Amino acid sequence: MTQEDRPERRTLGTLGSDTPLRCGIFHFPTDHGADVRDIARLAEDLGLDLMLVPEHTHVSANRLALLPSGPDLPPEHLRTLDPFVVLGGLAATTERLLLGTAVCVVSQRDPLTLAKTTATLDLMSSGRFVFGVGFGSDREELENHGVAWETRRAHARESIRAIRAIWSEEVVDFSGSVVGFGPARAWPKPVPAPPVLLGGHAGDHVLRTVVEDADGWLPHALFVDLPPALDRMRRMAAERERDIEDLVLCLVGCPARRETVLGYRDLGVRAVAFHVPSEPWPEVRARLEHCGRIAAEVAA
Repeated sequence: MTQEDRPERRTLGTLGSDTPLRCGIFHFPTDHGADVRDIARLAEDLGLDLMLVPEHTHVSANRLALLPSGPDLPPEHLRTLDPFVVLGGLAATTERLLLGTAVCVVSQRDPLTLAKTTATLDLMSSGRFVFGVGFGSDREELENHGVAWETRRAHARESIRAIRAIWSEEVVDFSGSVVGFGPARAWPKPVPAPPVLLGGHAGDHVLRTVVEDADGWLPHALFVDLPPALDRMRRMAAERERDIEDLVLCLVGCPARRETVLGYRDLGVRAVAFHVPSEPWPEVRARLEHCGRIAAEVAA
């Protein structure tokens, strides 16, 4: 498929839009759980709109940093499959489902290679890719990739800017404090470009990067108090003459309850992703069917 032949991009609604809320799933694909292709096909059949997968290249045996969930690391974190290989497979086995990362730790990957990978995935999925990115929360994982903990945010911001430039400019010459290359030519060029959503909690560095370098925010619903965070992000956006209403807000790990989802919708949220654990197929199927029922109730 050429860039010109693919269908119009399916999008996530922005804070200021009146588009229907999209419901999807967030899933850790592993080698021990149900087949991720079966999960995606059933999610699509049930009318869900979105499937997001995370990234962990490894977990250090001597990990210093703890995940937000606390000291007990869920087993699925240890066995996570490569997100881009997974999403490539899902692009071939689904037709409508939006497919994305939540999140890709961009500083752990070479920006030239990552720009190629994401643009190719967007092309092969007919414009269904959503690029969720993050700073990284595991110090040793980052350091094993040669990324200093102290510069991880700058590294991630520059990687995002570099990838956007590769996606859009014919010749790219990028020079940052951490990331630099060029002049370089690279194709394909995704047109329009996939939305870039930054994950992370409601710290000023996260919200500022959303406003300055991203198309939206991708926080975990269990770790963020949304109304005050949106107020702070609105003030930051106004200082930079950017309209917060143009930003996407997608909540990962949203509880699959009708009242909860409707409450988030009233705050401007236009996309939620329910957590579907990596478990045997009967448990996963039951969970997906519940998510599908909630999505139908919200849409009614």
